Amino acid sequence: MPTASAPWESRVHRTVVIGQWVALGIGILSDLIATSGTSQSFTAMAVAAAYVIASTLIPEAWYRARFGAEAITLFSALMVLVALTMTGGASSPYLLLSMGPPIFATLYGGFR
Repeated sequence: MPTASAPWESRVHRTVVIGQWVALGIGILSDLIATSGTSQSFTAMAVAAAYVIASTLIPEAWYRARFGAEAITLFSALMVLVALTMTGGASSPYLLLSMGPPIFATLYGGFR
């Protein structure tokens, strides 16, 4: 098991993290416009923001630990599903965030 990531993995990881921040910004802005800030939308906003902040702070090495990618992406997917469920499911402004966990799962688990 490699201890350091390949340069392309680090670049893709960083790109996905940046994409999640952009998706969070789009989600928050469109959620505030659509709902004018209800308590349920603020809760979903907090869950989505916690997910993006946590995925930014998690070191890449944790994805390489035994069952690391699986555990992280499962927990991430659950957090995104909570935000989606609270704000309308398929019409949720946070739908774009749902692409992060499968991309990380593919990056760290599916290419091997």
